[in-house]
Amino acid sequence: MDLQLNDRAFLITGGTDGLGLALARRLISEGAHVAVCGRNLERLDKAQELLGARALCF
Repeated sequence: MDLQLNDRAFLITGGTDGLGLALARRLISEGAHVAVCGRNLERLDKAQELLGARALCF
């Protein structure tokens, strides 16, 4: 399904696991850029590795 999200940007809070991480992965697979914020630096690092260059985790 093409959601026409190429080069759109999204901010996801609580995106280091669970639904937030799943949403980030889906948006990236549709061509979006995502910014993920979270409280746990270790989880943020893991999310950054998993999501790749189209994500900014802070």
